[in-house]
This record gives sequence, C-alpha cells and structure tokens, in this order.
Amino acid sequence: FPSHDNRGEIIPRAAITSEIEVEERRLLTFVVAKSQAPEQLKSGDVIDLYFFSIPSNIALNEPAKLITVVEQVRIRAVEDGQAQFDGKMTISALFDKNQTREIITLLANSSIAVAQRFDHHD
Repeated sequence: FPSHDNRGEIIPRAAITSEIEVEERRLLTFVVAKSQAPEQLKSGDVIDLYFFSIPSNIALNEPAKLITVVEQVRIRAVEDGQAQFDGKMTISALFDKNQTREIITLLANSSIAVAQRFDHHD
C-alpha cells in the first residue's frame, strides 16, 4: 500500500518537484585544470563557473577576458583520481536545459575557473 503522510498526499509534493527539476536539466561533463578549482570538490557541492576567453596570441601577452559567469551549478560527480596525472579533474553537473547550447559552446571555446559556493540553500 502507498503510504500517506498527514496531509493525505501519496507522494510528497517535494519529491515530485525535484523529479521535474531533474527532467528539466541536462547533465554535462567537462574537464578543468586542478589549479583552477578548489580541492576536495564532491557531489552535491554548488559552484560558480567563470568562463574566460582563450588568448589568440599568447606571445603578445594578450590578457584573458571574462566572458560570463554561470552561477549556482550543482555538481553530480567529480573525478580527480590518482590516475589523472595531467593535473585535470572531470566534473559532471546539471544545467538548465535552456542553457545547454550556450554552456557547450562556452566549454568548447573558453578556459574555466571554478569557485565553490557556501551560501546555497537546499
């Protein structure tokens, strides 16, 4: 028998809402230099992603420019195992489905810096 809570709901409304929110999101995986992200990032952490232009001519000391910031991204998984000796980590995170094309374009054409947030509320 399905269990009812004290309001008579068979499934708590919060459970339905979170499922809908997940369905409205897309899981993307990207690589970040370990030097550009805090140590000990883990599943469930909330981060901001800073996307910078990649200088077209490093020899001219052209500075990288901030393109955009994507805020409050929840991490689903982080792989920075000992096998990755190249100084990189792989992050999987959920993005709003309406942002997917923009995020993929930014990932392909930018360098990324990650800032961990501690002010999020579940």
